[in-house]
Amino acid sequence: MIEYASSVRAKQNAVSGEFTKMADEIDDELRSEYDESVLKNGIRGKYASRYAAGTNIIRIAPDVAAKFPNEDAVNEALRWVIRLAEDAGRITNG
Repeated sequence: MIEYASSVRAKQNAVSGEFTKMADEIDDELRSEYDESVLKNGIRGKYASRYAAGTNIIRIAPDVAAKFPNEDAVNEALRWVIRLAEDAGRITNG
C-alpha cells in the first residue's frame, strides 16, 4: 500500500528564546573533522576580481551542440561565420 502525505507545511510555533540560549551555549571551536592546516594562510578575496568581472557563458541549443564534438569545434565554426560576415560587409572588424 502506498502512503501519501500532504505537501502543505504545518503551522510553525512562535519563536521562543530557545534559539538565543542555544547560540550562547555553542562552543566556537573548529570541529575535529576539519583539517586546520588547510584553512591557514588563505587569501581573503583571492577570486573577487574574477567574480566581479562576471562570466560570458552562452547556452547553445541541444540540437546545435550535438553537431559539434567539443568547444574548439564550436569556436572554429563561429570564427568561420565571423570571417564570412566580415567579407560580406555585414559586420565590422573589431
